[in-house]
Amino acid sequence: MKPISKFAVGIVALATVATLGACTGVNTPVSSSTSTSTSASTTSTSASTTGSSSVSLPSDETVFGAQSKVLLDQNPTASVVQTSTGDGDKTFTIPALPEGKTRIGLVINCSSGDWKVHIDQVTPASSGALCSLDITPSADFPVDNPEKENKLSINAQSSAKYWITIFYK
Repeated sequence: MKPISKFAVGIVALATVATLGACTGVNTPVSSSTSTSTSASTTSTSASTTGSSSVSLPSDETVFGAQSKVLLDQNPTASVVQTSTGDGDKTFTIPALPEGKTRIGLVINCSSGDWKVHIDQVTPASSGALCSLDITPSADFPVDNPEKENKLSINAQSSAKYWITIFYK
């Protein structure tokens, strides 16, 4: 049997540490990319966080603070339209876009299940993903009629709490 070199042992040790680190189940907060297509839907993927009665949810201020950071990092010129919490399905009326803005976007977190959003217009605009409290997906969509109010609908489980920040871009 041949002796193992110190180099080979070091490589095995590094690979083992990397593998163990990947298996810890710790989610590092990241953001998904935003939509840039004018007619294709956007889908963000994220890790699921299952909510239950024994899981305490973060405060609204904590979640909206994290969303503000994601928004500032990804879209520093975005203008927040509104923030909202809720559960289940809801439709938001978004006022006409200010001059120079051409897109409506959102950042969202939710406690369990999945979420889907849709802008009611001729050109399809939708997105969706699994719920997460660790990962904050972001999406934005071109708007067919920026001079008119738009409707953005969210679909989420009635047992899940969501936090959404809607913005102009």
